[in-house]
Amino acid sequence: MGESPIQGPEQGLQEPFLPLGGHEYRLEGAEGPGDVFHWRIHGSVGLADIKQVLAATKQIDAHYHRVFMLIRIVGPGGFDPAARRYYFEWRQEHSGDHRWVYVAGASLVSRVLITLVLRGTALLTGHQPSIQLVRDEDEARALIAERRARHGS
Repeated sequence: MGESPIQGPEQGLQEPFLPLGGHEYRLEGAEGPGDVFHWRIHGSVGLADIKQVLAATKQIDAHYHRVFMLIRIVGPGGFDPAARRYYFEWRQEHSGDHRWVYVAGASLVSRVLITLVLRGTALLTGHQPSIQLVRDEDEARALIAERRARHGS
């Protein structure tokens, strides 16, 4: 597949997370920086944040023809109204993308908010988003490895 289209750690290294607004991210994957966008959310997600994340996932999907998002919510999380609206509109246009999202360690409040966003997205797009709540990052990585094995990549 070649070089990753966006900045990330070198193969085999666990680089520190890079800043993304008030949050942080790094790229992970089977062969180094790759198809896993690991996003740690600290506080509320704003419009600029979600635009950056969705632009990065679009680049990853264009390069690898898939993208896995591993999201860890640190603190309360949540999307501000403009970010939520933008995400809903974006999902309507990109409902067929090969994207799987794993949310690790979400609190009860975060799980409720995620469930509401999922239901709203399904109502607006007619498609159920591929988002799974998991215990931790290790469980998410195991599920990603299983999906890769099933699809031969």
